[in-house]
Amino acid sequence: MPAYRILALALALALSAPQVGHALVHGATESRPSIAASPSFLSLAEQRQRARSREQLRRRSEDALEQAQAPALGTPPPEFSILNVTTPTLVPPTARLDPWSDAQPVDTAIGSFIVSGFQERPTQTPPPSQNSLDVVMAGCPMTLTWPVEVSVIAFNPCDSSQIASWLDAATNEPILEYSQSCSPFRAGMAPILSYSLIEGGHLMVQSQTITTLTGSKIALMDCRGMTRYLLEEKVYHEKKGKDMTSCEKYGSCDGIVWIQYFIYKANGTLVAQTPYLHIFEPSIKVVDPKTGVTIATATRIGSWEPGYSDCQGERRWHLVYAPPEEQPIGPFASPTEQWPLAAMLSVISIRDASRNPNGLVSPTWCELWKGSTSLMVLGAVVVALGMAVLVFLRDVVPPLTAGLYELEVRILRRRMFVPSKYVGA
Repeated sequence: MPAYRILALALALALSAPQVGHALVHGATESRPSIAASPSFLSLAEQRQRARSREQLRRRSEDALEQAQAPALGTPPPEFSILNVTTPTLVPPTARLDPWSDAQPVDTAIGSFIVSGFQERPTQTPPPSQNSLDVVMAGCPMTLTWPVEVSVIAFNPCDSSQIASWLDAATNEPILEYSQSCSPFRAGMAPILSYSLIEGGHLMVQSQTITTLTGSKIALMDCRGMTRYLLEEKVYHEKKGKDMTSCEKYGSCDGIVWIQYFIYKANGTLVAQTPYLHIFEPSIKVVDPKTGVTIATATRIGSWEPGYSDCQGERRWHLVYAPPEEQPIGPFASPTEQWPLAAMLSVISIRDASRNPNGLVSPTWCELWKGSTSLMVLGAVVVALGMAVLVFLRDVVPPLTAGLYELEVRILRRRMFVPSKYVGA
């Protein structure tokens, strides 16, 4: 007998068990059934009640039968595929032909043997990044490690040496020194910041403001002058409202001045930016432009103010990088590529030293000197060209005109023109 029939009968017996037990107890107390208990002597209401009970019992039996048949009929048969036979692998194995068993022709076997010798094997380590290749090709020194916390010392107007440095905030040991120079033989009007390592004094990177038709950007270059990153500063002027702190401390009372910085790679890809900052903001946060995750945070240490040129002691910025596990994917995730953020603080410190209350930066002495020298040289060249033209018109043009006329007369002699037809009066 099928299993679902056995389950249906067991359910029916379980439902009728109270009635059977009641009948057995009644039979034990009374040896003979009563005449009133006989079906022939039942009343019409009792007969209807028994009919309804039998109908409910029949429906319960049918429902139990359907429930017992449902799993047996609804369960799909197990699927059989290649996964039941073989173990799945991450990468399929490389198919290689056997020259003998696979009946490979001799010419293709020889060609496969020759070509396989020129094929590149997989590298044991990941390929280097483009930034690492640029550093290697330039031959510039680089730091193999970089501290998580860096102290950026800005130029002190009371120090005549005009040399600043980057320090390891944990040990206070110098990482490199940077100085400002103005060379007349270098392109550009702005001064050049040169960053040199403490050990050996080798030039590591440079930075300089580059002015174009679309605006000005600060180029962060390697030791050979090749641009690695570009720093852009944007100044916004909000006419409505007034920031009381900026107005009381720095005299910026004509609206609200907002400043924002962007760091681009040499190909123009945006890799980092700051939120909107007030003028001379004491804290700067650098975030990833795509995810908004914090890359580093810089805080001004001490009570010095960048808008004043008097002696206020050491001018220090404390730069804290995000932990390696929290760094977003990008060029600054590598410790050897985190120096542009410290260079950005150095550039900001120099620009803030000559920043006006309206947010714009005044020209530096190098720009004024180069600009005035360039104007004087340009004026001298224009005057020299004008004098040369006048001398040419006075002393060269008349004899040259006479000589060319004589040459024309000698080569192209004058001839009489005789008409081919007679034209009468």
